Amino acid sequence: MNYQILKRTFIDVPSASGVEWAKSFFWAIGDDSPFLFKMNEMGEIIEKITLFEYANLQNDRIPKAEKMDFEAITTFEYQNNSYLIILGSGAKEHRKIAYIIDLEVDSKGYLKDNTIQKYYPQNLYDSWQKHTTLVGAELNIEGICASNDSVFVFQRGNIGQNIVFEYTTNDFWNILTNQNLGHQNNEVVFKTHNLDIPNFNNISAGISGSCLLSENEILFCASYENTNNAIDDGEVLGSLLGIWNFKEKMVKTVIITEKNLKIESVCVKNLKDFEQKSMEIYAVTDADGGKSEMLLIDLKILD
Repeated sequence: MNYQILKRTFIDVPSASGVEWAKSFFWAIGDDSPFLFKMNEMGEIIEKITLFEYANLQNDRIPKAEKMDFEAITTFEYQNNSYLIILGSGAKEHRKIAYIIDLEVDSKGYLKDNTIQKYYPQNLYDSWQKHTTLVGAELNIEGICASNDSVFVFQRGNIGQNIVFEYTTNDFWNILTNQNLGHQNNEVVFKTHNLDIPNFNNISAGISGSCLLSENEILFCASYENTNNAIDDGEVLGSLLGIWNFKEKMVKTVIITEKNLKIESVCVKNLKDFEQKSMEIYAVTDADGGKSEMLLIDLKILD
């Protein structure tokens, strides 16, 4: 694969960590912000939706020790309704949190009242924690995406493997919303996948975001950050874009060797060019306290 950054736009999303395209808008989150940001195609914020109240914001940010660390966002179609799902990283107890946002809007195009639901899916985070502990890693959920049949949750491999947890759509929705699954001992069956992606300058790549491309393929991003745990930031040496064919177990990647460029999330507006092995993707970056950017990238998939 190869790439070209076509456009860079500063956006007013603190520590941008997730972006999704739905209902003709971008929806973005920041890892130290209590808001969901609705943006137009220019990256301008047209609605700032409060996910939870926080009284003592510092420069529009929550102090690191107290932030929810929202890192993963996806659109989710369920029973003919469209939702956004947002997950905390799970790296600390108060980061084991999820939000479901119903994307139905009123006559003026704004989200309706009572469309935001908060959950504490301890059983999900416990199962991820148990698995990551077995492979010697710290829990750090960074991405999520959903197909018609499956949900994929991405664990960042700062000091361990990059792991993907795969659920059936119904199982994931039911356990997230605390419904009785009917499984023996209420255990949910899920698959795990290891994503092997290349190192850069002796630093391993940590998954940072994902979005669905097709019923067989997922676009993902990762960053090369010199840190040895799931909490602290480190020097960023560059980022990576990849396509994972989860049916054929194949991964294609390209490394973006721009120092301090920390791509946190990716999404696609229009897949019409994908069959021609070229597409435009959008990405958001986190400058770890600096100004976030949205990137428009031309990504070419070579045979």
